[in-house]
Amino acid sequence: DLDEFILNLDSNNPYVNIISGMDNNNGIEESAVSSFNFSIQIDENTPLGYNAEFILVGSSEIGFDYNDSFVLSIGLLLEDFETGNFYLYHWEFMGDESWEITEDSYEGIYSAKSGEIFDSQSSVLSVTLNVLEEGEISFYRQVSSSVNNDYLKFEIDDSQMGQWSGNINWGSVAYPVSEGVHTFKWTYYKDGWDTQGNDCAWIDYIIFPTVTPPQFPEIYVNPQEINTTALPGEMDTDALTIENTGNAILVYNITHSASGTRDDYEFDIPDSPNQYDWDYNTLTDQGWVEYEVIEPNIAMNNWTISFNWETDWWPAESSFWVTSPNGTTVEIANELESGTHSISLDNFTGELLPGIWTIWIEDTYGDGGHQATNIIMSVESGSPENNWLSVDSYSGTVPQSETQNISVLCDATDLVEGNYYGEIIINSNDPFDSQIIVEIYFTVGDLVHDISINVLNNWNLIGLPVYLDNAQYQTIFPNSIENTLFSFGNTGYSTEEVLQLGTGYWLRFDTPESVIISGTPVEELSISLMEGWNLISGISFPVIDANIMDPNNIIIPNTIYGYTETGYSASGVLNPGYSYWIRSNSDGEIQLSTSNSSNRNIIFENKLKDAHRVLFNGAPLFFGLSVSENEELQYSLPPKPPAGAFDVRYRSNMLVSKDNGIIEVNNDKDLLDVTFDLNDKIENHTTWQIVNMQTGYKYDIYDNTTINLQGNEFQFLLRSISELPQEYSLLQNFPNPFNPQTTISFGLPVDSKLSISIYNLLGQKISILTSGYYNAGFHTVTWKGISDKGLEVPAGVYIYTIETDSYRDIKKMILMK
Repeated sequence: DLDEFILNLDSNNPYVNIISGMDNNNGIEESAVSSFNFSIQIDENTPLGYNAEFILVGSSEIGFDYNDSFVLSIGLLLEDFETGNFYLYHWEFMGDESWEITEDSYEGIYSAKSGEIFDSQSSVLSVTLNVLEEGEISFYRQVSSSVNNDYLKFEIDDSQMGQWSGNINWGSVAYPVSEGVHTFKWTYYKDGWDTQGNDCAWIDYIIFPTVTPPQFPEIYVNPQEINTTALPGEMDTDALTIENTGNAILVYNITHSASGTRDDYEFDIPDSPNQYDWDYNTLTDQGWVEYEVIEPNIAMNNWTISFNWETDWWPAESSFWVTSPNGTTVEIANELESGTHSISLDNFTGELLPGIWTIWIEDTYGDGGHQATNIIMSVESGSPENNWLSVDSYSGTVPQSETQNISVLCDATDLVEGNYYGEIIINSNDPFDSQIIVEIYFTVGDLVHDISINVLNNWNLIGLPVYLDNAQYQTIFPNSIENTLFSFGNTGYSTEEVLQLGTGYWLRFDTPESVIISGTPVEELSISLMEGWNLISGISFPVIDANIMDPNNIIIPNTIYGYTETGYSASGVLNPGYSYWIRSNSDGEIQLSTSNSSNRNIIFENKLKDAHRVLFNGAPLFFGLSVSENEELQYSLPPKPPAGAFDVRYRSNMLVSKDNGIIEVNNDKDLLDVTFDLNDKIENHTTWQIVNMQTGYKYDIYDNTTINLQGNEFQFLLRSISELPQEYSLLQNFPNPFNPQTTISFGLPVDSKLSISIYNLLGQKISILTSGYYNAGFHTVTWKGISDKGLEVPAGVYIYTIETDSYRDIKKMILMK
């Protein structure tokens, strides 16, 4: 027998982290078996099939010592055909027909199926692998054949290990494999007799023993979208690059499609509001719906909308409407009965698809009663004519770490003016990305590009999306308000007259409208950024943030903001015709281009999902979340918009606060709705409160609490009342200047006796606003411009002070009348 035995597991492998490497037991009797448990962690970057060495060292009190090592293969080396091809391993096909990929599988979606053969024929699939240590091979097989006549057999090095015929459902088999090079072969064979069942066999989920991991190519194609132009009768040449970033030779072949049938695109439109939640118009009553289409950038032929329709007793009161990004408004239908409908329109023929599609329902009586659900917008593209698309190389090989340049030729010799769409299909032996499609957008004409911009009533962020001879702002936007074009630079906002490419602007309008800007398209643009916030605009085509070329990594993640009716909103796309704030960690340049593809490696973990939210007319701020100092800039907000624009932010210009913060709101509407959305996944050991610093009124915060206020300017104190201030503080009064009253807020880290007094500029005490003992925490007091004698004081500058036994502070405020 063996007394108490201690066993230690260790490894010097860089991919292995031993979490718990020691275990022991109370002894092992003769001929008995004992188990020891260890906990290890494997690095996620460990190569598949990597062999890691482990060391075991054991000892006991009676002097028995144990020392051994072993190798484990990390990750299952398997073939489950989920790549949808045979490229993961070096599979070979023999016999009369090759095996094929099918969707009749044991696991996942795909499996391998024997080829269609006839009497006295066979279909063979094999692979040769270097087995590094003794183990076993297992796989699942399924057979549907004539019993004892047609069968599936499995061989290792031409030695048959198993054979199956008849109707056999999915089941697993396993066979031992010795170290060395072995060939594994599956053969489906037919004799000269009858045929039964499906007359084939399937294999799936093959687990190999520890073998030399497969080496395969990895394809990277840049760009994956080409926008190009040419005049009628001319030709344009562009280029794309095929790069092999893998460990084996890349083999590719190319086909393309650009003529013949039209292409169809479908878009799912959100359901309209409940039929009794609106009155006259779903757009004005409920904001339903402005649906943005970003791509593809094609001209349209036929437009169809399919939907389920529910109506009340008065269907004659209903009508269904749509406005295209180009501004064409059409009545889809009226007096619809309940049921499923599909309606086609040709009103948008020739217009470009991308932009904002506005869809709404009307009721003439004003009591609603109609709803559209399961809405699908289908668009048929304009048909390309002739075979205008070609490449200079249709097949080839690319060695490891090398590239192959492909010339793309767009020939407008026989084309009329218009927009054309094509695809270049690149098939390769990359098992995980065996087909890549490069979209080609070809404009034939005088290089005029139309951009549709939807502007809001009030302030908008706009930009110049095309080359123009006259870029004076009121020529482009004739209905804009005079002298309201502002750019942003080192000294803040500056008034402008002429728009420049790459620069962003504020511009104000009295009424909302859709503006079409026509000009020569901009496909590439270099933009200089200064350290801090920059107001920029893009090119003539949408650019996603990952495709912004940022060679020096100066863009701070999560700091691209557009502007909507609810204020600043983070954006992942630079759309043409609009401008965006972007924050840089230093001076430098970025490039926008239609040829960029996945250039930036954006490392950003959005923590806001783990925070509480407070929404001001739908615009969110976040609280209850702590971010580290090096993450703060990622949650910062751009400079305030011009006066009169809606804006909400913490005074620190942040989007999030941990426990206490002053919130400033500029409201462009008469009413302000404040709603709280508490994250129930956060342990709720904290009670929250928000204080209206104008009135001093305090609101305890609960989930889905809504506060309705009237006014345009607000200042709130959001605080955690279960956590005390860390230090004394006297905050600036709000509002300031004020008339007739203002609120003063202060914080106490401990219970304190204090006084707050008001003085004029001559040093005369006007009023002792408050005096006495206050508990530790945050407090507010209000001054109504009245002296201690009960008299109204004149307009002017006043001083207010706070005094405790250990703290004194002074601030100024202005009373206006």
